[in-house]
Amino acid sequence: MPKPLPEHLENSAFTVKDGRGAGLSRARMRGSDLVAPFPRVRMPARWLQPVGDSATVREKVSDKRRRVEAFARSAMLRMPVGSAASLTSAAYLHSIPLPLRFLGDEVVHISVPRGTRAPVGKGIAGHQVTTRPGEITSIDGIPVTTVERTWCDLAALLDVPDLVAAGDGLIHRRARRTTKRALAAVARSYPTSRGRARRTASLALLNERAESPRESRLRVHLVQAGLPEPAVNPSIYYRGAFVGRVDMLYLTWGLIIEYEGEQHLTDVGQWQTDIARVNDFADIGLRTIRATAADDRDPSQLIERVRAHIAGGERRVAHDPAITIRW
Repeated sequence: MPKPLPEHLENSAFTVKDGRGAGLSRARMRGSDLVAPFPRVRMPARWLQPVGDSATVREKVSDKRRRVEAFARSAMLRMPVGSAASLTSAAYLHSIPLPLRFLGDEVVHISVPRGTRAPVGKGIAGHQVTTRPGEITSIDGIPVTTVERTWCDLAALLDVPDLVAAGDGLIHRRARRTTKRALAAVARSYPTSRGRARRTASLALLNERAESPRESRLRVHLVQAGLPEPAVNPSIYYRGAFVGRVDMLYLTWGLIIEYEGEQHLTDVGQWQTDIARVNDFADIGLRTIRATAADDRDPSQLIERVRAHIAGGERRVAHDPAITIRW
């Protein structure tokens, strides 16, 4: 069993130089309780303890954030003054929702002031950037770009549906971390034109009522196909009595769109509730289209169903005045 580390190094990343200064031998710094994420840097191996294969998506995302924090904290020991974790690394540190394809990317993104040599090496992607005052903050001692600057940076990597999903998560009315106005202000002063069109398009589509990335993406797919923007998460009432709250609604055409996540398939109680809700809405003349992750990957069939409902025989010239919505 490795010899205990000095107390001030026991739960921290440290350089080999600092380890030697604390009396650690080279052999001790190769102990099984330590890993070398970058040259001349050590950190506790337990920081990288993986989750099991049976972990849920939520658990995998949480584990990814923990790993990013560990690597970013270690990388910062060798970075020049003014450096900050950025792009997807900053997004994970801020818990900004990202597409699942980034879970396997172990590269730490580090931005340095323009004119400073960008870091290079295995596991590090360095970027020379121009930042304005106030665009770098700190998370548990790790310098990181702010949520507004991070969202603007992500426009270089994400398509409009994913960028909207990220922004919706930041401005959500019940867990607001910034505002649409603040995002727009940073976007206006962004130092390069890269991703400008995506930032502009995404700002126009942000909605503080969206409650999941999939829901945000589906809404954007509909709008990008030329359909009207639906009402987001309204509560539906019939003759003053509450019937239910839905993901998206085209009240004029009597059409509800619900996104069904995995829990709707694996939870029997939820499944029964979903069926009852669809029946309740049908009783008052509202049709429900149920969308899944497959419709997010390829929204063409969902879009055609919505178009057919609006244009076809089910189209309602005026919705039942007994049906009202509230937020």
